[in-house]
Amino acid sequence: MIKAVIIEPEKRRRSFTPYWRNDQEIYSLFKVPVINGEFHKYWNEKIEKIFLSYAAFWSDYAQIASFVNRHKESKLYWIINDYSLRLNSAITAAVKDRDFTVIASFHNPGGWSQFIELNLNVLIFNPQTPLPFSKRKYGIIYYGMYREGRAHYFQKYFSSEIVISTSRKNIILFKQLGCKPKFALPFHWNKSNPFPQFKYSLYIEDSYSHRNYTYPANRFYEGLSCGVLQLFDEKTLPTFQKAGYDIASFIIKNKRSLKIAMSHIDKNYDHFLKQQLEWRIKAAEEREELVSQLKEIFQ
Repeated sequence: MIKAVIIEPEKRRRSFTPYWRNDQEIYSLFKVPVINGEFHKYWNEKIEKIFLSYAAFWSDYAQIASFVNRHKESKLYWIINDYSLRLNSAITAAVKDRDFTVIASFHNPGGWSQFIELNLNVLIFNPQTPLPFSKRKYGIIYYGMYREGRAHYFQKYFSSEIVISTSRKNIILFKQLGCKPKFALPFHWNKSNPFPQFKYSLYIEDSYSHRNYTYPANRFYEGLSCGVLQLFDEKTLPTFQKAGYDIASFIIKNKRSLKIAMSHIDKNYDHFLKQQLEWRIKAAEEREELVSQLKEIFQ
């Protein structure tokens, strides 16, 4: 019997998606097979646990549902780090009346009888030696998809001074909102990743996260890993207070305070970056705890 498998529905393996990177970390840690369309290899295998991991809407969910239905004795899990996602209808039907558990990086919003809350976002924390300030080619960046819950903050901060790394379809949405930053396509988390060459990263969150704790996002741990100094919108303060990070010295309120903050920090960048790099100790402890929790689940 196979102990566990992860089903990754998206056939295009894109290293800029958080769930894909989490799957690779889990495979690296626990050698759990990741199924990416190769269902025939495991069709006749007995599997103790099946983990669903997805954030795409265009995947072949009928095929996934067939695989799940084929393995009626398997325990089922859904790994999710985005509160806004919903189970596909074909998957919902397949997991009905089954032993089904949600593993998420946010509080149970209700409706899930078996729910495990973990800080999945810290899994990708991987500290690197930061580039010297003199070798950083770029100013400030924000990366990610368009989210309705952040529209106010996009309008609040996105000017010609900031680079937005996102997909073409999201660029259209940002432009429709009236944002006029510099656009770049999504970068991949490999050796050619330009992110460490930025001085700053803008951290904002959904309005939902102001009211509901969702752990610091992947981008927080990515910035910490790469040694890119992060500036935080004032509304994110409660999230980090609860998480145990003191970000008070790096709070901004609008475009003007963002510009003033960067000008001030530029004069002694290494000093301020050192303050944030001290957070790595806590992040490493969080990751160690998470790995221990996941080990109990996957092994």
